[in-house]
Amino acid sequence: MESMEISLIGLIGTALVVIIPTAFLLILYIQTASRQEAEE
Repeated sequence: MESMEISLIGLIGTALVVIIPTAFLLILYIQTASRQEAEE
């Protein structure tokens, strides 16, 4: 049981570490793309 809980916590932690930076980069990319379209 303990190993399952640890792996679940580790999985959630890994997901957060991967998803948060990815979402941050996507937001920056979308903002930059929209700015370039607005300038043209």
